[in-house]
Amino acid sequence: MLLRKWRTNSKQLNLLWQQEGVETESSETSAIDLRPPTKVLGLAWDPEKDLIYFDPKDLLKFMSRRESKRFILSVVGRIFDPIGFLGRFVIKLKCVYFRNLGL
Repeated sequence: MLLRKWRTNSKQLNLLWQQEGVETESSETSAIDLRPPTKVLGLAWDPEKDLIYFDPKDLLKFMSRRESKRFILSVVGRIFDPIGFLGRFVIKLKCVYFRNLGL
């Protein structure tokens, strides 16, 4: 599998990738940087501050559509959390859902 659209906050690495012809996402900045954060494995990454965080706005918009067992499990499955930052929130969401089902 060929990985593509690499993203970094290192200017030297960006220059090296451009010289090597590696496909990258545009990382041009302006005086007023209003770009949305980069999504990385379901989490948001701010390359300027080198900060990884969870932004619930997209998840809340997705969740507002309908309520069913399959849908709620789909919502929980959308949260990719390999490091375990959000584990306690995902478990709480599952507990609340199953309590509402009467299980």
